[in-house]
Amino acid sequence: MLSGGEPEKVLACLPLENGAPFYLEFINSIYLAPVRETFVFEPSEGICLVKVESPSAGVFEYYGLTPDQTGLALLHRPVGEFTLRSHDYEHHQLIVGEKTLRLKGLVPDGEPLSVKVRVGYS
Repeated sequence: MLSGGEPEKVLACLPLENGAPFYLEFINSIYLAPVRETFVFEPSEGICLVKVESPSAGVFEYYGLTPDQTGLALLHRPVGEFTLRSHDYEHHQLIVGEKTLRLKGLVPDGEPLSVKVRVGYS
């Protein structure tokens, strides 16, 4: 579930298969490098960041991770639910299953977007 705005409202609900990964792709504003974060939902911990991919060493330094030679780092970092805030959502997209949701225009640039998983939500 993606929500945002004032007052906060649900902007999109995308079905997530049990145990299936979902992805956030964006251009890092400091290093101007593409980043792909992979998440999974675990009922006991909520959303967990499990993989970060980028060609930029600086991105991994920012995350406090050491990538392999292919620009990939595996981890298990519970984040529960998370909020995004970008000065420009132009290159941000959320990928769930076969659906890609571009974030530009959902809220004004600079406004927060919240990502949550709701079990049994309909």
